Amino acid sequence: MKICLVVAMVLGICLMPMSICHAEEESSAAKAAGEKLVEGVEETATGWTDIPEEIAETTEESNAIEGLTVGTVKGAGKAVVDTTKGVVKAATFFIPEEEGEEEEK
Repeated sequence: MKICLVVAMVLGICLMPMSICHAEEESSAAKAAGEKLVEGVEETATGWTDIPEEIAETTEESNAIEGLTVGTVKGAGKAVVDTTKGVVKAATFFIPEEEGEEEEK
C-alpha cells in the first residue's frame, strides 16, 4: 500500500510541469483573444478619425479646397476600411490568428 502511494506521489510530481505548461498555453490563447477583441473595438470606435486626419494632410500638401474635397473622400475611404477591419476583428476574436497573419503595428 505504501509503495502505491509513493509511486502515485512520484508520478504526480513528474507530471505536474506538464499541466502547468498546458495551463500557460491556454492563458496565452485567452490573452491573445482578449487583445484581439480590444483591438477590434478600438479600430471600430476610432475609424472615423481618418477623415479629419486625411483632410489635414491633404490641406498641408496642397490647398484648403482640395483638402476639404479630396481629403474628405480619401479619409472616408480609409475610415470605412479601418472600421470594417475592426468589426471583423472584434467579431472573430475567438478564432486564433496564424503566426503569419499577425499585423505589423
